[in-house]
Amino acid sequence: MGGYRGQYAALFSGWGYYAVAVMVGALFSIPNWLLLWVCYYFISKTTWPLIRKKILLLTVSLLLTVILFVFYIGGQEIISTGDYVTAVSYMLTVTFGCLVYKVNLSSV
Repeated sequence: MGGYRGQYAALFSGWGYYAVAVMVGALFSIPNWLLLWVCYYFISKTTWPLIRKKILLLTVSLLLTVILFVFYIGGQEIISTGDYVTAVSYMLTVTFGCLVYKVNLSSV
């Protein structure tokens, strides 16, 4: 935000930048997390083998991540390297979580 001198310039300096980043992150990440949690609930109720459950959860999470960043980046004509790094980092974090998180093996 170098050189920006508008009425909102204070938001993009110091802690204001982080506050905006947390709000925007929550706005986009919380719906994805809730959708993934609903999918986990239904997938964990199946009698499928563990590997199939994890692959399906991983597929759903990656699809939600791609949708999230297409929605976020979609309107921009030029996509920066930082946007790609953010998207890939988010995707790797979600992938790691899906593969490590313990899936309920019992069907109720």
